[in-house]
Amino acid sequence: MNAGGKPPAFVCLGWQNILRTGPTTSFTTAMAYIYHNGTFHPADAAMLPVSNPAFRFGEGLFETMRLGPHGIPLWELHMERLRTGMERLGWQQEGPPVAALYEELQELVARNGCAGAARIRLTVYRAGERAEIVGEARPLDPDDAGWNERGWQVEVYPDARKAADAFSALKLTSYLPYLMAARRAAEQGLDECLVLNSWGQVCESARMNLFIVRGGEIATPPLSEGCIDGVMRRHLLRQLEGAGTPVRETPLTMDDLLAADELFLTNSVKGIRWVERFRSRAYTARRARELYAGLRL
Repeated sequence: MNAGGKPPAFVCLGWQNILRTGPTTSFTTAMAYIYHNGTFHPADAAMLPVSNPAFRFGEGLFETMRLGPHGIPLWELHMERLRTGMERLGWQQEGPPVAALYEELQELVARNGCAGAARIRLTVYRAGERAEIVGEARPLDPDDAGWNERGWQVEVYPDARKAADAFSALKLTSYLPYLMAARRAAEQGLDECLVLNSWGQVCESARMNLFIVRGGEIATPPLSEGCIDGVMRRHLLRQLEGAGTPVRETPLTMDDLLAADELFLTNSVKGIRWVERFRSRAYTARRARELYAGLRL
């Protein structure tokens, strides 16, 4: 309370704390600066009104990107997904031009001392009828820099189900089921937890989209199963279709996973991560390795 007995209208919440909804990992680096609507600020000095829907209800969108030697891969797909999300949520799309935003994020990366290999996050939230943008940049985790020679161990997260609805394909800051699934994986000594949808079928993982390979055919759950419309997922679908190897989009049960030859996960920061074991099933990585080699990250 202030001297007049009224609660403060704003709380001082560093963006790296309040809007970083992803799970913590062993690799964490404090940021010096954040980007906010075209300007740069100390990371611990940003202020968010306690009445803002992003703080009160988790009404926000975010994009997580990787900066490498060739810039930010799949930048256009990230911006396309962000625009789709803003339209779906009914927000006005005010903000810097996409080209200007790209350059400003490059400057943010330089200010934070991680030029050349960075993990960038954009969070978009509503302020009245206007959308505001926050950018973060950290050094890229060394574990994300290349192919995972050690295959991942995964299991199903049992405590939440993902609904398939008009918002399920969006990357929302209301992230709790994914956060808890990632924490469960860490607690159990796993690399990732798989997420089931309302029908009990596997739709994705805590942080990534899901693919299987069986008999030479690649399959992935369709968006109608409730999975996020992942940027790397979309890129791979287009790339494989262009190469004459279309992916079958079909619901996947746990039995499908146990019968598969390969299981791999995708996102725009890690690229492709092959899974070595799910329950009693051990997998190979031949096709996943080939696909990873074709990525430019």
